Amino acid sequence: MGHEVFDDLAADYDRFRPPYPRALFEIMANRLGRARTGHTPARVLDLGAGTGIALAGLREVLGPRPLYAAVDPSAAMVALGSELVPDALWHVGRAEPYLEVSRGVGLIMIAQAFHWMDVPRLLAAATRALVPGGVIAVLYNIRRHTDSAFLAEYEALLEELSPGYSRDHPDSDVLAALHEHLPAGTRVETHQALWDTFMTPEEFLGLAHSATSVQRARASHGAELDRRTLALVRAYLDSDGRVDVAYTSELVIASLPR
Repeated sequence: MGHEVFDDLAADYDRFRPPYPRALFEIMANRLGRARTGHTPARVLDLGAGTGIALAGLREVLGPRPLYAAVDPSAAMVALGSELVPDALWHVGRAEPYLEVSRGVGLIMIAQAFHWMDVPRLLAAATRALVPGGVIAVLYNIRRHTDSAFLAEYEALLEELSPGYSRDHPDSDVLAALHEHLPAGTRVETHQALWDTFMTPEEFLGLAHSATSVQRARASHGAELDRRTLALVRAYLDSDGRVDVAYTSELVIASLPR
């Protein structure tokens, strides 16, 4: 799927995509503190940064001292991100070639984008770009459909109407890739945070529209997906007119040998 699709999704992505829990950024900050950067300040790269939702959360924890850079292939995403995190160096392009010419990096963050990347090429470049003890952090927000009848029905709707969609999440693929492609002695950990947000039907539909899987379904089925999504949401509204959207935020973090 080309970057022009993400250009079209940028506004909904920026407005409706959920943030990530602060506790996971605090873990990243702790691991970065162990890296031998040899640089003051440390360098932090956000690859596949989108509109900077994760980068803004990380910056709240790390403060202004690190040198931040963010890369995304969508010019529209980068334009919005540069407004949200204006002190980062923003670049339009793919992560892999950008990383291949980067050095002295303390932390590489990849939020909701690892599955779009050429993983062997990416991790080979990361190994060269990171300082001893440097960190790769992969973040995902995953809808907690096993704990929610509403989300289970929504996942079934996407599997019915979105070509190739599966509710199975590639978190095990992230772990396997980090173990396979990073140097011996790399420490890989996983951390999770469970949380909920409450959305109006219109907000949930906006969130849905920010996903490429939903755009594929809309291309195949026109407005049918929107109609069925809104009907499903309205069947689960609470007394405040909102639906409970349950998330697991997952962090897979790898620290290179020191």
